[in-house]
Amino acid sequence: LSVRKQLKEICERLSIPLESCGQDNVAYRKSLLCGFFENVAQLSVDGLFKVLKTNEIASIHPSSALQGQKPSCVLFNELVKTQKKYMRGCCVLDPSWLAEVAPAYFAQTKAAPSTTSTTASPAVSTTRR
Repeated sequence: LSVRKQLKEICERLSIPLESCGQDNVAYRKSLLCGFFENVAQLSVDGLFKVLKTNEIASIHPSSALQGQKPSCVLFNELVKTQKKYMRGCCVLDPSWLAEVAPAYFAQTKAAPSTTSTTASPAVSTTRR
């Protein structure tokens, strides 16, 4: 079975409506955060991204649509380690979602969610071709 078909069957069994989020991708980004909450980096006052779990300095990967932008908080799918550390598969997060989605975890990391707006940046990164 295909993954799509399996998900459709699960949704139907649980009476979850099959509908698109359309242009409002907040629910989609929050669901990504639920699964990858350890893969969050925040922009620090020195202009560098710090991975909250490890306190490592990382940059947005050069192939990302977010490259060159400085959103206050990003979620990444993969941390690529070369001479530098690069975050791949990035999307912009609202820092207030951190405590909402994983309050116990983010209380431990002592993340300092800011209220900086992230609406100027694309919400979800895609790889440039």
